[in-house]
Amino acid sequence: MGNNNSLPTVGYHVLQVAPNSPAEYAGIEAYFDFIVSVNGTVIQNDDIFFSTIAKNIGNEVTLNLYNTNSKEYRDVVLSPSNTWGGAGSAGLSVRISDFTVATEHVWHILEVQKNSPASHAGLESFTDYIVGSPDVVINSCEEFYTMVNNATESLPVYVYSTKSERIRIVNITPNKEWGGNGCIGCDIGYGYLHRIPTKSEKAPGDKPSPTNSHIIDIAPEIPEDLPLQFSHMIDYQ
Repeated sequence: MGNNNSLPTVGYHVLQVAPNSPAEYAGIEAYFDFIVSVNGTVIQNDDIFFSTIAKNIGNEVTLNLYNTNSKEYRDVVLSPSNTWGGAGSAGLSVRISDFTVATEHVWHILEVQKNSPASHAGLESFTDYIVGSPDVVINSCEEFYTMVNNATESLPVYVYSTKSERIRIVNITPNKEWGGNGCIGCDIGYGYLHRIPTKSEKAPGDKPSPTNSHIIDIAPEIPEDLPLQFSHMIDYQ
Protein backbone atom coordinates (compact mmCIF):
# COMPACT_ATOMS: atom_id res chain seq x y z
CA MET A 1 0.00 0.00 0.00
CA GLY A 2 3.03 2.30 0.10
CA ASN A 3 3.64 5.10 2.56
CA ASN A 4 1.01 5.13 5.31
CA ASN A 5 0.91 8.93 5.17
CA SER A 6 -0.74 8.70 1.74
CA LEU A 7 -3.34 6.16 2.78
CA PRO A 8 -7.03 7.10 3.10
CA THR A 9 -8.74 7.52 6.45
CA VAL A 10 -12.13 6.26 5.28
CA GLY A 11 -13.07 2.61 4.99
CA TYR A 12 -15.53 -0.06 6.00
CA HIS A 13 -15.75 -0.34 9.77
CA VAL A 14 -16.10 -4.03 10.68
CA LEU A 15 -18.93 -4.33 13.19
CA GLN A 16 -19.50 -8.07 13.32
CA VAL A 17 -17.57 -11.17 12.27
CA ALA A 18 -19.57 -14.41 12.21
CA PRO A 19 -18.00 -17.44 13.93
CA ASN A 20 -16.37 -19.90 11.53
CA SER A 21 -16.88 -17.51 8.62
CA PRO A 22 -14.39 -16.64 5.87
CA ALA A 23 -13.90 -13.29 7.62
CA GLU A 24 -12.99 -14.97 10.91
CA TYR A 25 -10.55 -17.34 9.19
CA ALA A 26 -8.96 -14.35 7.47
CA GLY A 27 -8.25 -12.87 10.91
CA ILE A 28 -10.54 -9.86 10.60
CA GLU A 29 -11.28 -8.26 13.98
CA ALA A 30 -14.64 -6.75 14.88
CA TYR A 31 -14.79 -3.09 15.84
CA PHE A 32 -11.06 -2.29 15.64
CA ASP A 33 -10.59 -3.24 11.96
CA PHE A 34 -11.39 -0.98 9.00
CA ILE A 35 -11.21 -2.26 5.40
CA VAL A 36 -9.47 0.42 3.31
CA SER A 37 -8.77 -1.39 0.05
CA VAL A 38 -9.65 -4.55 -1.84
CA ASN A 39 -7.15 -6.17 -4.23
CA GLY A 40 -5.13 -2.96 -4.16
CA THR A 41 -8.04 -0.67 -5.03
CA VAL A 42 -8.88 1.96 -2.43
CA ILE A 43 -12.53 1.78 -1.38
CA GLN A 44 -14.35 4.89 -2.55
CA ASN A 45 -17.88 3.55 -2.94
CA ASP A 46 -19.98 0.48 -2.23
CA ASP A 47 -19.67 -0.94 -5.74
CA ILE A 48 -15.91 -1.50 -5.57
CA PHE A 49 -16.00 -3.58 -2.43
CA PHE A 50 -19.20 -5.55 -2.88
CA SER A 51 -18.72 -6.24 -6.59
CA THR A 52 -15.18 -7.50 -6.01
CA ILE A 53 -16.36 -9.88 -3.29
CA ALA A 54 -19.27 -11.10 -5.44
CA LYS A 55 -17.00 -11.76 -8.42
CA ASN A 56 -14.49 -13.76 -6.40
CA ILE A 57 -16.53 -16.49 -4.76
CA GLY A 58 -14.12 -19.36 -4.23
CA ASN A 59 -11.09 -17.20 -4.97
CA GLU A 60 -8.75 -15.21 -2.76
CA VAL A 61 -9.27 -11.48 -2.20
CA THR A 62 -6.62 -9.33 -0.55
CA LEU A 63 -7.95 -6.74 1.88
CA ASN A 64 -5.85 -3.97 3.40
CA LEU A 65 -7.01 -3.19 6.93
CA TYR A 66 -6.31 -0.45 9.42
CA ASN A 67 -6.54 -1.49 13.06
CA THR A 68 -7.32 1.26 15.57
CA ASN A 69 -6.07 -0.94 18.40
CA SER A 70 -2.54 -1.47 17.05
CA LYS A 71 -2.56 1.72 14.91
CA GLU A 72 -1.17 -0.32 12.03
CA TYR A 73 -2.12 -1.34 8.48
CA ARG A 74 -1.98 -4.98 7.44
CA ASP A 75 -3.05 -7.22 4.56
CA VAL A 76 -5.30 -10.25 5.01
CA VAL A 77 -6.52 -12.80 2.48
CA LEU A 78 -10.27 -13.41 2.38
CA SER A 79 -11.79 -16.38 0.54
CA PRO A 80 -15.51 -15.62 -0.05
CA SER A 81 -17.68 -18.72 -0.04
CA ASN A 82 -21.35 -19.53 -0.41
CA THR A 83 -20.92 -22.88 1.33
CA TRP A 84 -19.19 -21.99 4.60
CA GLY A 85 -22.38 -22.63 6.58
CA GLY A 86 -23.66 -19.16 7.37
CA ALA A 87 -25.35 -16.20 5.72
CA GLY A 88 -23.56 -14.50 2.85
CA SER A 89 -20.16 -15.13 1.37
CA ALA A 90 -17.93 -13.28 3.85
CA GLY A 91 -19.76 -13.41 7.16
CA LEU A 92 -19.21 -9.85 8.28
CA SER A 93 -21.17 -6.67 8.88
CA VAL A 94 -19.66 -3.30 7.98
CA ARG A 95 -20.43 0.41 7.72
CA ILE A 96 -18.59 3.13 5.80
CA SER A 97 -16.82 5.41 8.24
CA ASP A 98 -13.87 7.72 8.90
CA PHE A 99 -11.64 5.74 11.22
CA THR A 100 -9.89 8.82 12.59
CA VAL A 101 -13.03 9.62 14.58
CA ALA A 102 -15.30 6.56 14.44
CA THR A 103 -13.98 4.85 17.58
CA GLU A 104 -14.33 8.04 19.61
CA HIS A 105 -18.11 8.06 19.27
CA VAL A 106 -19.33 5.45 21.73
CA TRP A 107 -21.60 5.33 24.75
CA HIS A 108 -20.06 3.55 27.74
CA ILE A 109 -22.42 1.54 29.94
CA LEU A 110 -21.62 2.33 33.57
CA GLU A 111 -23.75 1.18 36.52
CA VAL A 112 -26.66 -1.01 35.41
CA GLN A 113 -29.52 -0.97 37.90
CA LYS A 114 -31.07 -4.25 39.02
CA ASN A 115 -34.28 -5.28 37.24
CA SER A 116 -33.96 -2.34 34.82
CA PRO A 117 -34.56 -2.47 31.04
CA ALA A 118 -30.76 -2.33 30.60
CA SER A 119 -30.36 -5.31 32.93
CA HIS A 120 -33.08 -7.32 31.20
CA ALA A 121 -31.43 -6.57 27.85
CA GLY A 122 -28.19 -8.10 29.11
CA LEU A 123 -26.08 -4.95 29.23
CA GLU A 124 -23.07 -5.30 31.54
CA SER A 125 -21.64 -2.54 33.72
CA PHE A 126 -18.33 -1.00 32.66
CA THR A 127 -17.43 -3.60 30.01
CA ASP A 128 -20.16 -2.80 27.45
CA TYR A 129 -20.11 0.05 24.93
CA ILE A 130 -22.94 1.03 22.56
CA VAL A 131 -21.30 1.74 19.20
CA GLY A 132 -24.27 2.25 16.88
CA SER A 133 -27.55 0.90 15.57
CA PRO A 134 -28.35 -1.40 12.64
CA ASP A 135 -31.67 0.35 11.96
CA VAL A 136 -31.19 4.06 12.57
CA VAL A 137 -28.78 6.61 11.13
CA ILE A 138 -27.63 8.62 14.15
CA ASN A 139 -26.35 12.05 13.17
CA SER A 140 -25.72 13.53 16.61
CA CYS A 141 -25.43 12.72 20.30
CA GLU A 142 -28.71 14.49 20.94
CA GLU A 143 -30.46 12.27 18.37
CA PHE A 144 -29.26 9.17 20.21
CA TYR A 145 -30.71 10.21 23.54
CA THR A 146 -33.89 11.54 21.94
CA MET A 147 -34.31 8.21 20.16
CA VAL A 148 -34.03 6.29 23.43
CA ASN A 149 -36.27 8.62 25.41
CA ASN A 150 -39.00 8.59 22.76
CA ALA A 151 -38.86 4.87 21.98
CA THR A 152 -42.14 2.98 22.17
CA GLU A 153 -40.72 -0.42 21.27
CA SER A 154 -37.52 -2.44 21.41
CA LEU A 155 -34.39 -0.76 20.04
CA PRO A 156 -31.58 -2.87 18.55
CA VAL A 157 -28.09 -1.50 19.15
CA TYR A 158 -24.57 -2.71 18.44
CA VAL A 159 -22.72 -3.35 21.71
CA TYR A 160 -18.99 -3.98 22.00
CA SER A 161 -17.77 -5.98 25.02
CA THR A 162 -14.23 -5.58 26.30
CA LYS A 163 -14.57 -9.02 27.93
CA SER A 164 -15.39 -10.98 24.79
CA GLU A 165 -13.81 -8.42 22.40
CA ARG A 166 -16.80 -8.93 20.13
CA ILE A 167 -19.79 -6.91 18.99
CA ARG A 168 -23.29 -8.25 19.54
CA ILE A 169 -26.77 -6.92 18.86
CA VAL A 170 -28.71 -6.05 22.02
CA ASN A 171 -32.41 -5.21 22.04
CA ILE A 172 -33.28 -2.60 24.67
CA THR A 173 -36.87 -1.72 25.52
CA PRO A 174 -36.93 1.70 27.22
CA ASN A 175 -39.61 2.03 29.89
CA LYS A 176 -40.05 5.16 32.01
CA GLU A 177 -42.34 3.21 34.36
CA TRP A 178 -39.96 0.36 35.18
CA GLY A 179 -39.56 1.56 38.79
CA GLY A 180 -36.16 3.21 38.85
CA ASN A 181 -34.22 6.14 37.44
CA GLY A 182 -34.21 6.87 33.71
CA CYS A 183 -35.96 4.94 30.99
CA ILE A 184 -33.34 2.20 30.62
CA GLY A 185 -31.88 2.17 34.13
CA CYS A 186 -28.18 2.70 33.64
CA ASP A 187 -25.65 5.51 33.63
CA ILE A 188 -23.98 6.18 30.31
CA GLY A 189 -20.59 7.82 29.95
CA TYR A 190 -19.40 9.72 26.91
CA GLY A 191 -16.07 11.41 26.37
CA TYR A 192 -12.34 10.76 26.36
CA LEU A 193 -12.34 8.69 29.55
CA HIS A 194 -15.12 6.47 28.20
CA ARG A 195 -13.70 5.43 24.85
CA ILE A 196 -13.04 1.76 24.26
CA PRO A 197 -9.54 1.04 25.61
CA THR A 198 -6.93 -0.47 23.36
CA LYS A 199 -5.24 -3.67 24.49
CA SER A 200 -2.25 -1.74 25.86
CA GLU A 201 -4.59 0.39 27.97
CA LYS A 202 -6.59 -2.44 29.55
CA ALA A 203 -6.08 -3.41 33.17
CA PRO A 204 -8.11 -6.35 34.56
CA GLY A 205 -10.81 -5.19 36.97
CA ASP A 206 -10.25 -1.50 36.37
CA LYS A 207 -13.26 0.77 36.40
CA PRO A 208 -12.95 4.15 34.68
CA SER A 209 -13.20 7.30 36.74
CA PRO A 210 -16.11 9.56 35.78
CA THR A 211 -14.04 12.67 36.47
CA ASN A 212 -14.12 15.25 33.67
CA SER A 213 -16.32 13.06 31.50
CA HIS A 214 -19.93 13.36 30.41
CA ILE A 215 -22.22 10.94 32.28
CA ILE A 216 -25.91 10.65 31.58
CA ASP A 217 -28.69 8.44 32.86
CA ILE A 218 -30.96 8.65 29.82
CA ALA A 219 -32.95 11.73 30.71
CA PRO A 220 -34.58 14.76 29.09
CA GLU A 221 -31.86 17.35 28.51
CA ILE A 222 -28.75 16.69 26.54
CA PRO A 223 -26.07 19.35 25.94
CA GLU A 224 -25.90 20.47 22.32
CA ASP A 225 -22.09 20.69 22.30
CA LEU A 226 -21.55 16.96 21.87
CA PRO A 227 -21.45 16.47 18.07
CA LEU A 228 -21.45 12.89 16.86
CA GLN A 229 -21.75 11.79 13.26
CA PHE A 230 -22.59 8.21 12.52
CA SER A 231 -22.29 6.91 9.03
CA HIS A 232 -24.86 4.75 7.33
CA MET A 233 -24.87 1.12 8.46
CA ILE A 234 -24.36 -1.51 5.78
CA ASP A 235 -24.71 -5.22 6.50
CA TYR A 236 -22.69 -7.51 4.29
CA GLN A 237 -23.97 -11.01 4.96
